[in-house]
Amino acid sequence: MRSVLALLIACISIVAVVRAQQRLELSSGTSLEIREISASFIDPHALAIDADGFIWATDRETGTIWRVSPTGVSSSVGFISLPRDPKNQQLRAGLFGIAIDPEFTTGAPYVYLSHTTLNNKLVITKSAFDGIKLGNPETLMTIDNVPRRNGHSMLMLADGTLLVSVGSFDNSDPTTPAKLTGKLIRMNRDGSAPESNPFYNAEQPQSPSSYVYVYGQRQTAGMAQIGVEHATLAGTMYSVEPGAYSFDEINRIVPGSDYGWHKTAGYCKGEVRNTQCPEATFKHTPSSVAFYGSDAIPDWKNSLLVGTIGWDGMVVADLNDDGSVINIDPTRPSDDVMVTDENHLIVFSHNDEIERIRDIKVTDDGRIVMALITLGESRHGRIVMIENPAVHFPTSVNEERLLAGAFRYGPNPMYDKLNVEITHPFSGAWTLRLTDMLGNTVATERFDATLTNVSLSTSALSGGAYMITVTDGTETFSAAVVK
Repeated sequence: MRSVLALLIACISIVAVVRAQQRLELSSGTSLEIREISASFIDPHALAIDADGFIWATDRETGTIWRVSPTGVSSSVGFISLPRDPKNQQLRAGLFGIAIDPEFTTGAPYVYLSHTTLNNKLVITKSAFDGIKLGNPETLMTIDNVPRRNGHSMLMLADGTLLVSVGSFDNSDPTTPAKLTGKLIRMNRDGSAPESNPFYNAEQPQSPSSYVYVYGQRQTAGMAQIGVEHATLAGTMYSVEPGAYSFDEINRIVPGSDYGWHKTAGYCKGEVRNTQCPEATFKHTPSSVAFYGSDAIPDWKNSLLVGTIGWDGMVVADLNDDGSVINIDPTRPSDDVMVTDENHLIVFSHNDEIERIRDIKVTDDGRIVMALITLGESRHGRIVMIENPAVHFPTSVNEERLLAGAFRYGPNPMYDKLNVEITHPFSGAWTLRLTDMLGNTVATERFDATLTNVSLSTSALSGGAYMITVTDGTETFSAAVVK
């Protein structure tokens, strides 16, 4: 992801919650910082990141599609009407999944969305982005008998096909070939069924079975695919699924497989015929999953980051080279074999309220983006980011000041002003200079040595990246900043 982005998060032990989260200290000594990217949401549900580093988000309650710039500026770019039940205003449809076309910036600016209707249908659409708004929506598929209030996730696969989770009521639909409910379905970007699907019917290419990728699913909440560059697990896919009351699962997605719902659930003990067993089970109500393969946060390299909506935070599942989960204990109860410690169960809070995780995404450079919600007196949500300041260039969207050698500075983005605090006072007068990326000086001011806290007006500057330089003629320090 090409950006100077802001950041989120916090960690905790299995019993203690970090309040006013600004930093996360892992037991290994790794120190992560927390930044809030945007708080424009009622109920952010799903995230996607395009090739230019923009974060896209769906708001489940309002039907709004948001696009958040690398500097944290949120723009409403689309809307899907979500009617309420006229007899019960608490009942309404929902906006759920989102995926970005792999050629979004090179000629196919399409965004794929999934939403439900009041009469329990799942609608999969495709819209074009003109740089300002989404338009020309095209319905790719409508599926009947899908719970309107359950999450339905989407994942753009490395081969350019779209994987969609289709929920079910707790009935026999997941194992019924003629129905798409309780399945993961795979489609081309024009809505057709790929011929490589495991049950593709060449004589009936539009039949439900032609779209089925795996079956026996209750309600897949999130999916992830490991990149093709991975040494041992290239292209491997995982999903997370909440059970009805327990038996929450991390599954490996194997095309054509039966995952057992609703006849079986939980960790396999002994021989189980014709059913794909979960890699792990736990009791935290999963909402999302992302693979972390970066060196940026070494503690979590080669792990699955699992978001939960049960006030339990983020579960970290370490993976072996063969893709199995390391931190499980098969002797534990079959509905909870996952073993967590202070680095494997991380809880988030905001203003002393525990937050639920709706979605998790990982950027190309190893930052972690999350959609969080709080269910206090009024539901509200935000997008946050985790980064390792030892690896990532630090940024801020707040008034916080960031250490840069002999000075601190902020806010970043700087908007109308730039504050600088000298932390290593000079013996004589010093100069503050701001230059653009071509080396042109756009602002400069000289200060007496006694002045260690100053502000520079930046309201007249255009948006972009700049370099701050602080010097007394003998010592020089610099850092980057954006507007």
